[in-house]
Amino acid sequence: MANVILGSTSVIMIICYLMAEGIKIIFKGKEKEEKVKNLIPVLCAFVGGSLSLAAYFLCPSVIAAENCFSAFAVGIFSGLGATGSNQMIKQIEAMIKNNKKD
Repeated sequence: MANVILGSTSVIMIICYLMAEGIKIIFKGKEKEEKVKNLIPVLCAFVGGSLSLAAYFLCPSVIAAENCFSAFAVGIFSGLGATGSNQMIKQIEAMIKNNKKD
């Protein structure tokens, strides 16, 4: 059971991460690029929450939640986890670049 729950939150996180990367690619070089980039965490949270709610109602055993509010919160944190993962990757890349310069 724990593996299924961990897997579902990971799947939500991956979907949100890929959505965010797709948005960045679509709006790259456009005049509203910066505004859209600032909205990515909010979009990831909303999509994560929506996916988690859908999973809660369609297959309740895959989400560790007793009610729809808990399911929505799990999804929000999964979506925001995608944003945090993106920032972690950026920080690691920046550290590698700085080490190569030194």
